[in-house]
Amino acid sequence: MSAGAQDGKPVFIDSGTYRITETIYIPSGSKLVGESYPVIMSSGGAFANMEYPRAVIQVGKPGETGNAELSDIVIATQGAQPGALLIEWNLDSSGEPSGIWDVHTRIGGFAGSKLQLADCPATPGSAPGTNSTTSNSTTPASPTGTASASNPSHSSQTGPYSNSSKIDTSCIGAFMSMHVSKTASGLYMENNWLWTADHDLDAHFTNITVYSGRGLYIESEKGNIWTVASSVEHHALYQYQLANTKDIFMGQIQTETAYYQPHPDISAPFSAVATLNDPTDAAVCRTNGTNCDGWGLRILDSQNVNVYGAGLYSFFNDYNNCKTPTLLYLPILYPLLINEQTACSFPINGETCQSSIFSIEGPKTKNINVYNLNTVGAISMIDLDGVSVARFADNVDVFPDTIAAFRLE
Repeated sequence: MSAGAQDGKPVFIDSGTYRITETIYIPSGSKLVGESYPVIMSSGGAFANMEYPRAVIQVGKPGETGNAELSDIVIATQGAQPGALLIEWNLDSSGEPSGIWDVHTRIGGFAGSKLQLADCPATPGSAPGTNSTTSNSTTPASPTGTASASNPSHSSQTGPYSNSSKIDTSCIGAFMSMHVSKTASGLYMENNWLWTADHDLDAHFTNITVYSGRGLYIESEKGNIWTVASSVEHHALYQYQLANTKDIFMGQIQTETAYYQPHPDISAPFSAVATLNDPTDAAVCRTNGTNCDGWGLRILDSQNVNVYGAGLYSFFNDYNNCKTPTLLYLPILYPLLINEQTACSFPINGETCQSSIFSIEGPKTKNINVYNLNTVGAISMIDLDGVSVARFADNVDVFPDTIAAFRLE
């Protein structure tokens, strides 16, 4: 890989699954092209400590300049990997942008992941987590070698990882899907799916419960980040989070809240980490303390963010714990056969899957422009500094609830 970067030649990755036990470093100048979506899959103790998250692939080191291109690759985890940060992007591409096309993360739900139906069946009715501690400690040194650049510390918990005795810690599949770090800039992302499995692809799509902490976290200080046609689904704390960044373009983004929430809720099995600007369960639960789910999109102390098309969806509340089809009638339209599993996201039932789904926060936040915002299952469509400023009942559409434009100067 280093030779390819030095010579300016692409590196082709043959189709297959590559199990790795240490971080793969991708230097500036790299061009990686996968054949039929090869899978780079983390495994083992290097990625097993939630206290010391570690990159599976690390593109550039903090402060490194230049550019890189990645395409047609899947990054995954095998078994319990609570410290796995699947993609860490550090490159400062202030000149010609870097790019990733058709690069995806996949956490559980496929053969070989050891996070399938037999390992992690759906658990409706599990008790919510009880911990709401936020860590303010400094970054520790990693006991297992070179750690991720972010490498925050968690507050200590009872038990190995989780805050709830009902959580199967062997099903904690990842710490974070992707981190665009403070030193990164100039990154173009297209057609990226960051997915925590809600079902087993090899068992008739049966629901499973796999836990991952965070989706796509962008905290680039220089900004100039584009994400086009992306989807982030089923992470515990949030799907997209922008913090202390600027000049962000988001075109056609889509999210799904974890199907198991709020049992456990946002507080488990991942504690909020102050150095990562994680949301705290207290903030998320302010509207309805019994419905504490992760954010679809959270913008914190950021400027010049333009969102052109967003679908933030919350279809389930603890899987809704029933599977009997029900005939419901929409006014003026036609009888609609739906599954009671998704009853809480149906408009005539009050969109009660989730209290709030999109949060804009912080005194430094300005020039936020959102066009064609669509939500499903959320009572509040937009929260501004903890107060709902748009509710579904005022914006009901045919399937989602829709706002044509929202602007914050």
